[in-house]
Amino acid sequence: MSSAYKVFLRVATSHDYYVNGTSVDLSFVPTEQTLRLMKNYRLKFNSATGGFVLAFQSFDNTNPLIPYEGIKLDFIMQLDNIIEFFNFTNLDTNGNFTAKKKLYFTNNPQATKEITHTLLDQVRPKVFTFTSPLTTNDPENELLTLEITHQETGAQTILSDVAARPDGSYEVPVDLSKQNAGQYSFKSTTQLANDMNTLQVLIDDQLYRTPFFGMVSINLSASTLDEYELVFQRKESVWNYILVNRSNRTDFNDLLVKDNSLANSAPYQSYLFQKLGPSFTVGDKDAVKFQSTTDIPAYELPKRDIELVKEVNGNDLVLMKNLANPPLDRMSSSQSESDIYVFV
Repeated sequence: MSSAYKVFLRVATSHDYYVNGTSVDLSFVPTEQTLRLMKNYRLKFNSATGGFVLAFQSFDNTNPLIPYEGIKLDFIMQLDNIIEFFNFTNLDTNGNFTAKKKLYFTNNPQATKEITHTLLDQVRPKVFTFTSPLTTNDPENELLTLEITHQETGAQTILSDVAARPDGSYEVPVDLSKQNAGQYSFKSTTQLANDMNTLQVLIDDQLYRTPFFGMVSINLSASTLDEYELVFQRKESVWNYILVNRSNRTDFNDLLVKDNSLANSAPYQSYLFQKLGPSFTVGDKDAVKFQSTTDIPAYELPKRDIELVKEVNGNDLVLMKNLANPPLDRMSSSQSESDIYVFV
């Protein structure tokens, strides 16, 4: 009897920055442990644009050759264009995102099709020295308790009465060599001051040595859906047009930045820009800032019809058409504001 592979799970990404709603910058790779599991359970992985599919081997095109319920498969997320992706994607969960953290997606609860990310603060091997974010001004007396909890199994390791170093920091030897890899919470508590800090740490010997952007964990069970969607949202920010008087002949008094869109084209609207404060200098040149009164979304198609105009006898003389949108090829200095320099 011949067998064939039947697709049973699709994982896709959605991103409202892109015109077609699908991210083309992400790719997915099974971890070494997942490759071993897929081989043992006769599962097949295939890449797709912005996602992947899983298939099982079957003789009747209905039931898997080897039942796979109860296993967890992990996939590394690779990012092809990291700086630009950071600039147009809102990765900030509760104001805690930094480029050193990792995105983590999981299909728990399994009945929810759309999955948003949480953040992993660190990726560590099973044996390492943990440096607590907490410090003390009383290193002779203040002790630390470290609670390490596996997020899936609930298995817990408690390290008590950790003494501070002379500089007030805490370094704790951690040995999880007999524990499962996966996501752990590391909760530090000082015993006298009762200060507390919790970090989310991925413990994995392989991934500790592997550069990656994020991770997707898929738990397979009777409740697993046949499709999941990893949801990303575009960034929105206030736009600052910074006019720089490169020629030293420009009079800023009569200049305006105006959006002359005749019709709104989603997701854009028609925006107002206001001049902020007195002039300042950029290098040795005078400059002035015009700021949008509301946030403007990042989008794959640029916003057009923003113009630099000069008021002449009550009429607008257009000096520059279609001013540039915020650049995506360098990291923005702010999550909430985007600067665009215009030299006049």
